[in-house]
Amino acid sequence: MKRRAFIGGLAATSAAAASFPRPAISQGKRQFRLASTYNSSARGYSTSLRRLVERIRLATEGQIEIKIFWPGEIVDAFDSFDAASRGDVDMYYGSEQYWYKRKSPGYAFFGSLPYGMTVTEHEAWMEYLGGKELWRELSARYNIMPLAAGDTGVQMGGWFKQEINSMADFQGLRYRVPGIYGPIIDKIGGQSVSMPGGKITEAFRNGELDAAEFVGPWADREKEFYRYARYYYWPGVHSPMAMQAIGVNMQVWNSLKPEHQKVMELACQQERRDMTEDYYSFHGLVLQQLIKEDGVRLRQFPDEVLTGIGKAAGEVIAEQVQGDELLSRIYASFMNARKRLLRWGSYGDESFLVGRRLPFRYGPAGDVELIRPKPVDSRFLPSGDADQMPDPSAEPVITNTITRI
Repeated sequence: MKRRAFIGGLAATSAAAASFPRPAISQGKRQFRLASTYNSSARGYSTSLRRLVERIRLATEGQIEIKIFWPGEIVDAFDSFDAASRGDVDMYYGSEQYWYKRKSPGYAFFGSLPYGMTVTEHEAWMEYLGGKELWRELSARYNIMPLAAGDTGVQMGGWFKQEINSMADFQGLRYRVPGIYGPIIDKIGGQSVSMPGGKITEAFRNGELDAAEFVGPWADREKEFYRYARYYYWPGVHSPMAMQAIGVNMQVWNSLKPEHQKVMELACQQERRDMTEDYYSFHGLVLQQLIKEDGVRLRQFPDEVLTGIGKAAGEVIAEQVQGDELLSRIYASFMNARKRLLRWGSYGDESFLVGRRLPFRYGPAGDVELIRPKPVDSRFLPSGDADQMPDPSAEPVITNTITRI
């Protein structure tokens, strides 16, 4: 796929490389092995990873070459972290939420946290409010240098064989979910199932699942989940963003020249944005295809379900960080940043999006079916004290407010 973003990002990373002495860049070639958690055909994920690897190769003038190994070629998908940690491979690629149970609950904050932050908010926390430094401290425990390298953006709630009308419908529901969303589903009475995305379709076919979430329309349609579960639910409050990462073996990272480390950081940073743009550019079109061509029934989770999941999420997240000093610091940092960013979000993006859905003509009429807003509950509007920013040292709390549309 040819993209202006690729050209622009390449120019930026190439410029960074060119700012260093040419002799350092022109010395010996390095070849690395990367174990991916996603299959070679995984729409969006494999595209993004291939683009990133090529960007790094071009920006370093061929001095860094990364060979991708797909699940099963060297290790299975969920074994890639350990392989990179041990040095069996040089790096892994996947969602950090996959390591929540296998390594540390702290990874949920860097993969996707239910009712957490949007992509933009999470980037702000990572880059300017201390998140990245805490992530690196956590990963250093496992001999890994982590780099944010992609993000799908907000996801859908998932595919269900039966409608969800109340919390009671989750009782005994076999629901494929990732990361910390698993114990949340268990807490409300469901049966969470953890498996790589590449195995979901087969599990549906074999009757092993009642529901599953993956990403959103673009990736989901390719896997044909709609053949087994006709109800497609939104919003994906479990995953307001889903950051992907490359985790580099620490000895490998330390062996890189400083200029190559910088190029890799910049290339990964650019790819996080490019991946989000990829998904956003296709989701709307593919969602229409799912509805009009495949007979998918789009449904919105009831308020009871959204608040029930939110309450369980707050309890589970707080429980998971107990007894670990680093996890407690990650939790406090994340929650304080969330409160600070939520205040602006109420006046910024959220209020704009509500206003944009109002029923007025904007240019030529198209065939896009807009979801019109219901009257906004005054409880969910900003309180008017915008100048009162939260005290960063205050006890972190989880605030959940949903505006129905």
